[in-house]
Amino acid sequence: MRYSSIFFLYIISLFVFLISLDANFICCDPIEIINNPYIKSWALFAMKVFDPITSVETWGPDGTIATIQNRPLLYLSFLLNYKLGGPNPSYFRIINIFLHFICVSMFVKIVKLLLPSSSPLLSFTRGKWFWFLLVGFLLLNPIYVNSVTHISKRSDLMASFFIYISIYFFIRGVKMKLNTNQSLILSLIASVASFICAILCKEFAIVLPGILFLYLYFFSRQRNIKTYLQLMFPYILVTIMIFIWRHTILSGITRVAQKGLIDYSELPYYISSQVVILLQYIFKIFFPLKTYLYYPIGPYENLINIKVVISFILLVVLVAILILLARKSIYKNVVYFSLSSFFLLLLPTIIIPQNTYFSECRLYSCAGFLFFAVILLAYEAFKTFNKNKNIVEIMIGAYLIAFCYLNTHTQILHKHPHLLWESIAADFENDDNMDKRRMKNVYSNLVYTYIDMAIQEGNNKMSDAIFYKNAIKALQVGQKQELLDPTDLDAKANIQEIYKLIKYYSNFHRKNN
Repeated sequence: MRYSSIFFLYIISLFVFLISLDANFICCDPIEIINNPYIKSWALFAMKVFDPITSVETWGPDGTIATIQNRPLLYLSFLLNYKLGGPNPSYFRIINIFLHFICVSMFVKIVKLLLPSSSPLLSFTRGKWFWFLLVGFLLLNPIYVNSVTHISKRSDLMASFFIYISIYFFIRGVKMKLNTNQSLILSLIASVASFICAILCKEFAIVLPGILFLYLYFFSRQRNIKTYLQLMFPYILVTIMIFIWRHTILSGITRVAQKGLIDYSELPYYISSQVVILLQYIFKIFFPLKTYLYYPIGPYENLINIKVVISFILLVVLVAILILLARKSIYKNVVYFSLSSFFLLLLPTIIIPQNTYFSECRLYSCAGFLFFAVILLAYEAFKTFNKNKNIVEIMIGAYLIAFCYLNTHTQILHKHPHLLWESIAADFENDDNMDKRRMKNVYSNLVYTYIDMAIQEGNNKMSDAIFYKNAIKALQVGQKQELLDPTDLDAKANIQEIYKLIKYYSNFHRKNN
């Protein structure tokens, strides 16, 4: 395939992501950027990084935990961004988009290393639609909006970037040793260094040694335990040090939203709920509808219930089908490795750190592996049973056009935050199982959005009707927030702020007329 076609996909993706380039900070962005004192001063940042006593700090209005020492490279990038461009969200998003494109390029390099030398897909010309679909998926899938457009989710971009680099150098070094007996020391050093950097961006990178071990298991000609241990020793050493460091500093291995640190005995109950979430993740990867949502799913009272059982059975069936399809394929080991990598990268969702809700950002590093495995088998099937290439091309084109449309729609929602929060509020209100705290957070964000719009209209001396319309909308949502919990101080503060704003604007308007 001509490389210009791939370049064309990058250009389309760039235009799509640029739609929300100048959008305001959203969701956790104000907490992580605007209200974060440690990314505004080199001295404060250095003090925080090297002060283990105060490793967990709270500065957000909703009690957000900012673990500077767990993710120092992430916050260092925020610090550099802030120093170079100030609190301008456009500069932050430019870096995110750049990281996204680099991650896609690195993943494609890994795919080329994984494919057997006899594969026709190594030729872009012979496997043009395979590469077009894979790169289009990686660039345009709406599930990636959460990681790219939300500035605070840069942790997933940076961690994925270093994970991909680590995997690339490890595979490259192992292949050099197996094929030409050349030294792999330099490649191994680069891989371990990238692993450490990934850990310093986000904690889920702790599973990387497992992925590298699986590569040795599936692709080594001779399964020599001694060789495995020699290659994996530096990764195992770093992993042990990270576990000790995390347990010592945070006094526990994992935490959950709303609860804080949890006991090890509680883990099974949280893990059971993650089986349901995992199935939702898989569906979202291939059919990314309403990708701006995050649904809270807490621990179930019983380890085994109907939802968990059905989800587990469906997961087993899906994996079994893929394994059976791959058994006689030349890509068998590639599919096995990709599936294993997908599940391993999602494993921290269950264990380290523990969260209780569905969020697309967790799919950034792993979705490509699952999609790669599926389309690899689909390529084999179409090549065997379908000789009509036009049908395949039309299907792939329609699929990517749908991705582009959904991504564009989501970008527009982020450019106009009131549309985003209105959509989320509407979906949450129709969910009978919605957690009250999450609903209050959505209402609170919607109130802030309406207040900002009202203030902007007032400052620009626009129509009085528009100002009062937004102020009344903010008041109505604030009252909904208060109805959920009459003791909620945040809701009461929001309502008082709205009344003050209306009174100030009315007095100012009266004096000037």
